[in-house]
Amino acid sequence: MNTIEKGTIAILGLYDGTSISFGLTKESYPRFAKAIKDGGRKQLADMLPEFGTKEAVADVLQEQMELMHNKILAISSFVDEGVLERAWGADYVMKKIVWAMNISTLLHLKRIKNDNMYGWLLMDHNSSVAMNDEEGPTIIVGGSKATTTAEKMMKKANALMALHKKK
Repeated sequence: MNTIEKGTIAILGLYDGTSISFGLTKESYPRFAKAIKDGGRKQLADMLPEFGTKEAVADVLQEQMELMHNKILAISSFVDEGVLERAWGADYVMKKIVWAMNISTLLHLKRIKNDNMYGWLLMDHNSSVAMNDEEGPTIIVGGSKATTTAEKMMKKANALMALHKKK
């Protein structure tokens, strides 16, 4: 992983462990997040008349994600812009937006959960520096939530360490 420059954010859209990244400035992140959320809701509203039920819409979107995902896996286990262009063709930038909208809609429909394999991961300069640490990822704990327990933190730390050792 490359270090993310200060003042920028990488949003990773995850589907079955495969991530597609979107680079943003801190200032543009709220607008991007709102656009993706609103776009996912609009996608659902636009598809409902054709497919009839939320479950049918989720089925169609999940099938589309599987096709897009399998095209990536057919050529690489690593994702970058070059891989996306080879897997999805010249309009890969538009398909990145489809990927994000589908994740948004599938999360809203509760077809997928926002976890280590599906959903969104936000990384900034501090988290990318921590992942580049030669000793393994550094766990950075922040925020004001008092519900974080040592057990939950240890599970996350162990998962990050396992991920780091695989690479």
